[in-house]
Amino acid sequence: MPSSPSPATGSPPIPAAAPDTRRDRRADLLFALLALALAGWVTSGLWLGPNQRAITVNSSDQALFEWLLAFGGHALTHGQNPLFTTLVNVPDGVNLAVNTSITVYAAVFAPLTYLIGPPATFLVILTGNLAATALAWYLLLSRQFVRSRLAAGLGALFVAYSPRKGVRTPTPT
Repeated sequence: MPSSPSPATGSPPIPAAAPDTRRDRRADLLFALLALALAGWVTSGLWLGPNQRAITVNSSDQALFEWLLAFGGHALTHGQNPLFTTLVNVPDGVNLAVNTSITVYAAVFAPLTYLIGPPATFLVILTGNLAATALAWYLLLSRQFVRSRLAAGLGALFVAYSPRKGVRTPTPT
């Protein structure tokens, strides 16, 4: 569409400079690497021995998720229904569709679960989720709410890695 001449000079208006998308992508990539490094640091205690260590606050959830990862991979490779099992709550069984998020992970990460086991797969998912949370908040804040990438990054890190209300820290005995 042709532009009309500027009333003051009679010449067409100067187009605004296009944003440097390469620089933006570099900042996004640097933040993604920072988020992944921080996620690795937060979960580093588990990485020292994923088959021997568990989250101290709610290890029963970790055990359930690991079992669901193992069962989901088994069900998919053996032609069973990954959304129902009689291995729990015998003889009636359990509807696993109430945990569809972990069922999707079980399907997507089945090859990794077979390769490195459910505890390590759980840890990969946990670390990835922490990093993805920070990255998603960064992208939202930097593109929709603030102009400063630094402010968006600090806000995203705060949301992703700040302690949650109600999370208990273990007391030394």
